[in-house]
Amino acid sequence: MPLPATGFAIATITNPGSALTDFSLMVDLSRMPASWWSAVDTTDGTRGRAATGAGVELACDWLDFNDSAETGWLRVKWSGTLAASGTQQLRIYPPSAGNSAVAAGDTYGRHNAYDASWAGYYPEGGAVSVDRTANAHNLTINTAYSGTTGPVGAATIHPGTTGYYAYSNNSGLYNLPTTYDFTVLLWASPDVAAVDKAAFAFEGTDDVVFCPNDTALGSGGVRVFWRDLGGNIINENGSSVAGSWHHYGLRSQASNDHGVFRDGAEVLTSAATGSAGPFSGFHLGAFVVNSQNFDGNIQEVQVHADARSDDWVAQEYDQTSDQAAFWGTWAWDPGLTHYTIDAASGTLTLTGQAAGLAADRVVAAAAGSVALAGQATGLSAARVLQAASGALTASGAAT
Repeated sequence: MPLPATGFAIATITNPGSALTDFSLMVDLSRMPASWWSAVDTTDGTRGRAATGAGVELACDWLDFNDSAETGWLRVKWSGTLAASGTQQLRIYPPSAGNSAVAAGDTYGRHNAYDASWAGYYPEGGAVSVDRTANAHNLTINTAYSGTTGPVGAATIHPGTTGYYAYSNNSGLYNLPTTYDFTVLLWASPDVAAVDKAAFAFEGTDDVVFCPNDTALGSGGVRVFWRDLGGNIINENGSSVAGSWHHYGLRSQASNDHGVFRDGAEVLTSAATGSAGPFSGFHLGAFVVNSQNFDGNIQEVQVHADARSDDWVAQEYDQTSDQAAFWGTWAWDPGLTHYTIDAASGTLTLTGQAAGLAADRVVAAAAGSVALAGQATGLSAARVLQAASGALTASGAAT
């Protein structure tokens, strides 16, 4: 679909350590310039658009959009290669009632804001059942959660008591460990250092359990239990993180290379081997139903059917941990749209204008000419108004 002929906010992307393909960018809409929010005239975020700096439209997912509070979060898939060098910019067009709404399954809708390896995405961390990807690996929520705020907007409070858990019995999600190649990423803030407080788990005859701040074998830190690979394949002792948010990840590869990430870097590894599976469910905030319930807060849960690269994980951490550093300042570009002629006053007005170009134009009715009240450097002042066709043509071109 054509991009709106209006203004947009634009910023430069922080380049990844190596080229990434179809990476999903995250944007904090509260950092949009005042002119961007002034241009918003709808409560429907899907009436906004995203594009490369060169104007190539991109698929986006308006995760949260509050026009009254001027807040929200947006995911945009950078189609193709996000290079490790050069200037790469992103445009965000403000939602407008003049734009059509974009359905989830449309070319530029939310389902296409994620590449095929996203198996499930739960931004709020368990309190909302909907999987944002096209897979529809939705969660079943046993007891309604309370919410809080984390580094990336809305988060879920997991109180550490029975009855609170979210799960999926979809085999497309829970069977990922049987092939080893998978990655789970999330933001979590454990309230305590304690035994068996699972942020997430794949459960079944075989089990994979991820505890961010466990004391079963020490004084706190990440513990990963994988039953058919020997039990506690990863245990970090002496790194309690109670009360603070961190970005975690568990990556497993077919080469028996398993790793834990914290805050964008791989910090623990294991080469444990075994025949994984079978599994029967994926849980957030618990190991199984009413067992090993997590005590703390969770958000931005991503499940990938792929062993994401170190640079992919680092880029995800960088953009969700510090939006100001990742994007810098979002600048408003008012664009240049069309002219409106007021027949009564003889005034020609731009509905949008480029920087340095005056908005007012004067139509001389007798001569049929249009004179610029202000003009950009190198732009001829004379314009001819064709009375029959209503066309406005240049008698001189811009250099």
